[in-house]
Amino acid sequence: YAVHQTTSGGPGDNYYGLHVTTDVYSHNLKPGQQTSTAIWVNHVGNGVKSSLNTISIGWHIYPEHYGDSHPHFYTDWTRDGYAQTGCLNMDCPGFIRVNGAVIAPGDVIHPVSGVPGGRVQNITLRLLKDKTSGDWWVYYGLNGIPTG
Repeated sequence: YAVHQTTSGGPGDNYYGLHVTTDVYSHNLKPGQQTSTAIWVNHVGNGVKSSLNTISIGWHIYPEHYGDSHPHFYTDWTRDGYAQTGCLNMDCPGFIRVNGAVIAPGDVIHPVSGVPGGRVQNITLRLLKDKTSGDWWVYYGLNGIPTG
Protein backbone atom coordinates (compact mmCIF):
# COMPACT_ATOMS: atom_id res chain seq x y z
CA TYR A 1 0.00 0.00 0.00
CA ALA A 2 0.96 3.65 -0.31
CA VAL A 3 0.15 6.51 2.02
CA HIS A 4 0.21 10.26 1.58
CA GLN A 5 -0.37 12.14 4.81
CA THR A 6 -0.72 15.87 5.39
CA THR A 7 -1.55 18.08 8.33
CA SER A 8 -4.15 20.85 8.55
CA GLY A 9 -3.01 24.12 7.11
CA GLY A 10 -0.43 22.38 4.97
CA PRO A 11 -0.24 21.73 1.26
CA GLY A 12 -2.58 18.75 1.68
CA ASP A 13 -5.53 21.10 2.14
CA ASN A 14 -5.47 21.52 -1.63
CA TYR A 15 -6.05 17.83 -2.43
CA TYR A 16 -9.51 17.05 -3.76
CA GLY A 17 -9.29 13.43 -4.78
CA LEU A 18 -7.39 10.38 -5.90
CA HIS A 19 -6.99 8.40 -9.11
CA VAL A 20 -5.81 4.81 -9.45
CA THR A 21 -5.65 2.08 -12.08
CA THR A 22 -5.50 -1.45 -10.69
CA ASP A 23 -5.72 -4.98 -12.06
CA VAL A 24 -8.78 -7.04 -11.09
CA TYR A 25 -8.38 -10.73 -10.28
CA SER A 26 -10.66 -13.62 -9.52
CA HIS A 27 -9.94 -15.72 -6.44
CA ASN A 28 -11.88 -18.66 -5.05
CA LEU A 29 -12.54 -17.40 -1.52
CA LYS A 30 -14.76 -18.92 1.13
CA PRO A 31 -16.83 -17.29 3.88
CA GLY A 32 -14.48 -15.85 6.48
CA GLN A 33 -12.01 -14.76 3.79
CA GLN A 34 -11.88 -11.54 1.80
CA THR A 35 -9.52 -9.53 -0.35
CA SER A 36 -9.62 -6.00 -1.68
CA THR A 37 -7.86 -3.24 -3.52
CA ALA A 38 -9.03 0.24 -2.60
CA ILE A 39 -8.22 3.90 -2.25
CA TRP A 40 -9.19 5.69 0.94
CA VAL A 41 -9.49 9.32 1.89
CA ASN A 42 -9.34 9.68 5.68
CA HIS A 43 -9.55 12.48 8.19
CA VAL A 44 -8.55 11.19 11.61
CA GLY A 45 -10.00 14.17 13.46
CA ASN A 46 -8.60 14.47 16.98
CA GLY A 47 -7.36 10.87 17.04
CA VAL A 48 -10.39 9.46 18.87
CA LYS A 49 -11.99 6.64 16.84
CA SER A 50 -15.37 8.41 16.79
CA SER A 51 -13.80 11.38 14.95
CA LEU A 52 -12.63 9.24 12.01
CA ASN A 53 -14.17 10.37 8.72
CA THR A 54 -13.38 8.16 5.71
CA ILE A 55 -14.57 7.23 2.23
CA SER A 56 -13.15 4.34 0.21
CA ILE A 57 -13.70 2.86 -3.24
CA GLY A 58 -12.23 -0.17 -4.97
CA TRP A 59 -12.94 -3.80 -5.68
CA HIS A 60 -13.22 -6.65 -3.26
CA ILE A 61 -14.19 -10.28 -2.98
CA TYR A 62 -16.34 -10.70 0.12
CA PRO A 63 -18.28 -14.01 0.14
CA GLU A 64 -20.02 -13.39 3.47
CA HIS A 65 -21.59 -10.19 2.15
CA TYR A 66 -22.42 -11.13 -1.44
CA GLY A 67 -22.81 -14.90 -1.23
CA ASP A 68 -20.30 -15.45 -4.04
CA SER A 69 -16.59 -15.33 -4.76
CA HIS A 70 -16.67 -12.72 -7.55
CA PRO A 71 -14.91 -9.34 -7.48
CA HIS A 72 -17.37 -6.51 -6.83
CA PHE A 73 -16.96 -2.76 -7.30
CA TYR A 74 -17.53 -1.22 -3.87
CA THR A 75 -17.84 2.02 -1.95
CA ASP A 76 -17.78 2.56 1.80
CA TRP A 77 -17.92 5.53 4.19
CA THR A 78 -18.28 6.68 7.78
CA ARG A 79 -18.13 10.01 9.57
CA ASP A 80 -17.76 8.67 13.13
CA GLY A 81 -15.43 5.66 12.99
CA TYR A 82 -18.40 3.36 12.22
CA ALA A 83 -19.95 4.03 15.65
CA GLN A 84 -23.35 5.07 14.25
CA THR A 85 -22.72 5.87 10.58
CA GLY A 86 -21.17 3.96 7.77
CA CYS A 87 -22.34 1.61 5.12
CA LEU A 88 -21.39 -0.29 2.02
CA ASN A 89 -22.39 0.31 -1.60
CA MET A 90 -25.90 1.43 -2.51
CA ASP A 91 -27.04 0.79 1.08
CA CYS A 92 -25.53 4.21 1.81
CA PRO A 93 -28.11 7.00 1.68
CA GLY A 94 -25.59 9.39 0.12
CA PHE A 95 -24.63 7.22 -2.86
CA ILE A 96 -26.68 8.02 -5.95
CA ARG A 97 -26.30 6.15 -9.22
CA VAL A 98 -25.86 8.59 -12.09
CA ASN A 99 -28.14 8.08 -15.10
CA GLY A 100 -26.38 6.00 -17.72
CA ALA A 101 -23.83 4.46 -15.34
CA VAL A 102 -23.31 0.84 -16.41
CA ILE A 103 -22.00 -0.27 -13.02
CA ALA A 104 -23.03 0.65 -9.50
CA PRO A 105 -21.39 0.00 -6.15
CA GLY A 106 -21.95 -3.68 -5.30
CA ASP A 107 -22.06 -4.87 -8.91
CA VAL A 108 -19.84 -7.73 -10.13
CA ILE A 109 -16.83 -6.68 -12.21
CA HIS A 110 -16.53 -8.63 -15.45
CA PRO A 111 -14.28 -9.57 -17.18
CA VAL A 112 -11.43 -10.13 -14.72
CA SER A 113 -7.84 -11.35 -14.83
CA GLY A 114 -7.06 -14.81 -13.60
CA VAL A 115 -6.12 -17.12 -16.44
CA PRO A 116 -2.32 -17.58 -16.53
CA GLY A 117 -1.06 -15.97 -19.72
CA GLY A 118 -4.47 -14.40 -20.34
CA ARG A 119 -5.39 -10.78 -20.70
CA VAL A 120 -4.92 -8.61 -17.63
CA GLN A 121 -8.11 -6.69 -16.87
CA ASN A 122 -7.96 -3.42 -14.98
CA ILE A 123 -10.23 -0.73 -13.65
CA THR A 124 -9.58 2.96 -13.25
CA LEU A 125 -11.13 4.61 -10.22
CA ARG A 126 -11.41 8.28 -9.36
CA LEU A 127 -12.64 9.69 -6.08
CA LEU A 128 -13.04 13.46 -6.41
CA LYS A 129 -14.46 16.10 -4.09
CA ASP A 130 -16.50 18.89 -5.65
CA LYS A 131 -14.92 22.13 -4.40
CA THR A 132 -18.26 23.97 -4.37
CA SER A 133 -20.76 21.46 -2.96
CA GLY A 134 -18.35 19.28 -0.95
CA ASP A 135 -19.93 16.18 -2.52
CA TRP A 136 -17.70 13.25 -3.44
CA TRP A 137 -17.90 11.86 -6.99
CA VAL A 138 -16.89 8.30 -7.86
CA TYR A 139 -15.83 7.35 -11.39
CA TYR A 140 -15.20 3.85 -12.74
CA GLY A 141 -13.65 2.69 -16.00
CA LEU A 142 -12.86 -0.82 -17.31
CA ASN A 143 -9.60 -1.20 -19.25
CA GLY A 144 -9.30 2.56 -19.71
CA ILE A 145 -12.89 3.03 -20.93
CA PRO A 146 -14.99 5.31 -18.67
CA THR A 147 -18.26 3.59 -17.84
CA GLY A 148 -19.76 5.47 -14.91
